[in-house]
Amino acid sequence: MRFTFKKFAKAIASTALAASIATCSTSAQAIENSDIKIGVSIWSSTDVLGSYCKKILDEAADALGVQVQYVDQAHVSEKVTASVGEAKKKVAAEDLALTNYAAVKADFAKYVEAKAVYDDAKNADGIAKANDVIRKELAPKFTELDTNLAAAEKYYLAYFFDTSALKSASKAIGIEINTTKAELEKARVDQLNKSDYEEAIAAYAKRIEALYERANTTEKTAISKAITGIQTDKEQAVADFTTAGETEKAAEVEKFFETNCKDLGTEFGKLELPEGLAEIQATYIEWEQKVAKAHAGIINLWKADLTESTYKTLVQNFDVVKAEYDKLANIVATGHEPVKKAYADKAAELGVKVNELKASLEDDKANGFVMLYNTKRQRAIDALG
Repeated sequence: MRFTFKKFAKAIASTALAASIATCSTSAQAIENSDIKIGVSIWSSTDVLGSYCKKILDEAADALGVQVQYVDQAHVSEKVTASVGEAKKKVAAEDLALTNYAAVKADFAKYVEAKAVYDDAKNADGIAKANDVIRKELAPKFTELDTNLAAAEKYYLAYFFDTSALKSASKAIGIEINTTKAELEKARVDQLNKSDYEEAIAAYAKRIEALYERANTTEKTAISKAITGIQTDKEQAVADFTTAGETEKAAEVEKFFETNCKDLGTEFGKLELPEGLAEIQATYIEWEQKVAKAHAGIINLWKADLTESTYKTLVQNFDVVKAEYDKLANIVATGHEPVKKAYADKAAELGVKVNELKASLEDDKANGFVMLYNTKRQRAIDALG
């Protein structure tokens, strides 16, 4: 098929050139074929289409014994148009006919259309390759974000306060980071703006850093609250012992408080934190232990033997709450996806509190706690219910 087309093309070119020569012959009988020069304006004689056209015309010219002069315009359409005009003038000046001008125009139009498609494809390929480079450059930064987020979560989980709010915050950051990574991976021929992603990464980094500050601020508040709790429990213990007529016990509690707890609030308020996150956390954890020890001293004075009946009552009340929680957990585990999404986090949070309360009851029994203190455990059970 290719060979047939080639012969057909040669025949057309030869016929066109022959027609031109015939025209010239009728108007100037004295001109020899070898003296005839035909001007051809071509978009390019070196690309695939142009070189093939030139080859056809050269072979036709050789067969007819005429000369062909080309004007190569190097793909610039404005120059092609201008050269056609110049070729017309030159042909007119030499009393020659422009060979197959209409066909050249048609071929040029097809070339322009094909070149536009090629340019679009080339541009899309360039964008895709540039996007790959951007993805490769940003990948380590996203990995660093994931590492830092995990470190921040480990940091605040080392504290004793309720971390559910911080967990929600870090979870939201993680989801947004993954969404941004997915958008980055999805882009192929849509040009990526690297600076936009760098700005997003910087914003995520600041939010992760804020988790540390928020954790330390929350820890500070929790310690202050625990110190206040010592004062509250001391007053309740003294009141309970006084009501029961055990004035010596009440005095013992007061003495312990004066010696070990009274100045905690003032000392903590004057606390100067060291430099560095690890050092700050170590200081706060040391205060956690200090305040917990002081609080435990008050509670130890406020205890009596835990009777079996008191323990059983607390456990029975706890079991009622635990049964309700188990129902919720089962619904979340086996329900429809919208239900899971809506209640999964809350159920998990309640599960942690339920387990912590159960552990507290067992500790109370092991350490001989409660009696007067059992009201505190019951309030915790009631709060869960």
